[in-house]
Amino acid sequence: RKEVKKINPDKIIINNIFYSPITQIKALKGYELYQIVHDYSVVCPKSTCLKDDMNICNGYKNEKCIKQCLYHQSKRTLIVKLKLTKKMEKLRKKYIKKFISPSEKLNQYLKSYNYDSVCINNPIKMIETNKIGKKKKTKNYIYVGAINENKGIFKFIEAFNTFSKDKNVQLEILGKPSTKEDSEKLNVLIKNNPKIINIGFVQNHEALKKLGESDYIIVPSLWMENYPTTVLEAMMLETFIIGSNRGGIPEMLGNDRGILFDIMNKEDIIEKLTKTYEMEEKEYFQIVTNAKKYVSENNNFENYYKKINGILKYK
Repeated sequence: RKEVKKINPDKIIINNIFYSPITQIKALKGYELYQIVHDYSVVCPKSTCLKDDMNICNGYKNEKCIKQCLYHQSKRTLIVKLKLTKKMEKLRKKYIKKFISPSEKLNQYLKSYNYDSVCINNPIKMIETNKIGKKKKTKNYIYVGAINENKGIFKFIEAFNTFSKDKNVQLEILGKPSTKEDSEKLNVLIKNNPKIINIGFVQNHEALKKLGESDYIIVPSLWMENYPTTVLEAMMLETFIIGSNRGGIPEMLGNDRGILFDIMNKEDIIEKLTKTYEMEEKEYFQIVTNAKKYVSENNNFENYYKKINGILKYK
């Protein structure tokens, strides 16, 4: 609070409050506050909106968290998280004037919990690229992200192992396992498939380079992703996106900007992969062109500034 008083701002936008969130919000009492909500922790103590059976839930007011979910296998931890979520809801509504969600899906959740919220999609810095007309014979698929169950990568690999048996394809995996168990599970799943290459963790600029060189990126999230930056990057780099039908991914890939699959349905994943494998170049390039046009018009910084300014009401 002392540091904020030195600045004495007219308005404050809060991002990613994780450490001592109760006292952080209280320290800003008296200021005009706005919060950009980056995940589902406002309605779910696990932040994922996933039940133990990996089906989607609608948050703690509509589900029986203690009976239906565990948090890292600990009911005690879940109880503490649930109490904190309820406490934070009261504080947020008391002190924060407006909530901003990057995705319309999360915005719907916020409104259902009576938050005064609005959807403003995240911006991204555009990079000039031109991959149109450079599609390769070997269909190259890529996954970029954390290696764990919530990200859906294990379920996807199971489907890819079946799909890739008789096809000229390759899957590159870029990312770091969240735990030792995740690392072991990944190794077991890919050990008999030479068409899957585990590259491991790379720096962001290397990941972007790989992403730009790939034909397809897989975004197989089980948990409720908000508005994945990886999808925006792929759109910008003209890489075809194949994503799960969860969280904010469907709204990003709508209107022929990518292909969606049901991450809980192995046959559906294989069917959608087969569709991309057999896709004519004309359709492929039309879809990546649609995606690039969308991100260049919708997610540029000027557009974002205008929308944020409309909320803050600065002249």
